[in-house]
Amino acid sequence: MKQKDLSETIGSLERQLSLPPGFLLDLRKEDDWSFIIKAHAFLEAVLSHVLAEASGKRELEGVLSRLEMSDTAKGKLAFAQALGVLEEDERRFIKRLSELRNMLVHNISNVGFNMSKYVNQLDSNQRTSFVEAFKYALDPEDKGFQRLIGTDVRGRVLKDPQGAIFMGVVLITLALCDKKEVAQREEKRIAKMKTLVERLRGMYAKRQTEHSKEAAPQS
Repeated sequence: MKQKDLSETIGSLERQLSLPPGFLLDLRKEDDWSFIIKAHAFLEAVLSHVLAEASGKRELEGVLSRLEMSDTAKGKLAFAQALGVLEEDERRFIKRLSELRNMLVHNISNVGFNMSKYVNQLDSNQRTSFVEAFKYALDPEDKGFQRLIGTDVRGRVLKDPQGAIFMGVVLITLALCDKKEVAQREEKRIAKMKTLVERLRGMYAKRQTEHSKEAAPQS
């Protein structure tokens, strides 16, 4: 994926979600604290909407929006897994992003959070876990991405963690929008089937009535 293609993809996504032009790219201009808070809030809102669509009950969006994001037993991620709207690596990304967001919002002293410093303070195991969660968008098998970011995925995530998270948010949002379109098509298909069944029932009932009248003895 070339830089031009990426910009066009993000622009298309913004239009699809009725966002102001430049909304997503402007996230990259935020300080790390604001970036994490806003990126998480944006992704959470999109997920709540798609979960409601996937469940076939759009009126549940308000209820779903109040569920905790990363709870894999009874939160949004649990519903996402049950409804098949997020893959395992996408759920891992969101869970780690939620943990990072929760760490920041629950302590006011974190307003000056610097992601590079945070990553450098992690031990070896924590750093590996960080990379595993946020390498989602940096696929080394994708030749386009290789030209854009190189093949050192681990190094890229650690060097520019905000960039890796930003790309992950964009691509997961794209994936969710695809799932939304599938859910909407399925909803329309089911509605058409229900209409057809009702028509067939009406035709059958009408024929039964006509047959009954024909079979009734003449007085």
